[in-house]
Amino acid sequence: MGLFDKLTGTRHPDAGVIPLPAGEVRAALLAIKRPDVRYVVRNGTPADLVAEWRVLEPARRTFFSRSRPSRTLKTRMRLDAESHEVRALDWTIRSRAWKGR
Repeated sequence: MGLFDKLTGTRHPDAGVIPLPAGEVRAALLAIKRPDVRYVVRNGTPADLVAEWRVLEPARRTFFSRSRPSRTLKTRMRLDAESHEVRALDWTIRSRAWKGR
């Protein structure tokens, strides 16, 4: 375990775990797409894979209008075949869907 692993969120596998080839990891992640799953894993342009999860928050009522904000949680994953690593970057996009009275 490295000095900054806890700060950077780096996790290492247990001893004796055999790494899978990048093609098998990619196929397993893309096979998650089923109707009963609330998120989508798809091919990404700059990264190898992108996982998205859209969350609708409860409707809020202000004095003039009602809104229902939504959040999209995204994770970009890059599969590094040489070092047997998956590098990930998470971010959240928040949008507001306005509805009238």
